[in-house]
Amino acid sequence: MASLFKSLSGTTSDNFPDYPAADIHPLPGCPDSPNCARISVPFRVKAKLLYELSLRTLIAMQTYKITENSEKRYIQAVFRIRVFGFKDDFEVQISPGSESSVLHLKSASRAGYSDLGVNRRRILRFLERLNSLISGSES
Repeated sequence: MASLFKSLSGTTSDNFPDYPAADIHPLPGCPDSPNCARISVPFRVKAKLLYELSLRTLIAMQTYKITENSEKRYIQAVFRIRVFGFKDDFEVQISPGSESSVLHLKSASRAGYSDLGVNRRRILRFLERLNSLISGSES
C-alpha cells in the first residue's frame, strides 16, 4: 500500500535510489512540484555511441517529436499522453570522457502538479531499452 501511495504522489529526482546524484548536471533543475525527474548515469561506452543509441531508444519509444544536436550531444523529445493529449518533455545530454560517458536525463510534465510517477517510469523504461541496445552492440 505504501508503494502505491508513493507512485501516486508524483516523481521527484530522489526516486532513483540505484543512481547516485550527480555533482554536475548540465540540464536545468526541476521545479518544486513532484512532476519532474533528473538523473545522471555513467556508462562505459564512448559518447558518440551513447548518443546514437539514446536517439534510437527514443525513436523506438514512439515519441511525439524529437529535436537533436549531435555536435552538442543533446536530444530533446516530446511525449504525448494519449488519453488527455498532455505533452511531457524529455531531455538527454551526454558528457564525454575518454573511454566512458555520463548520460544526463530529465523528464518533466508540462502541466499539472503531480505526474503520478509517469516521469520516473519513463526514465526507467528508457534506461532499460538503452541498456539492452548497449548490450547488443557489444556482442
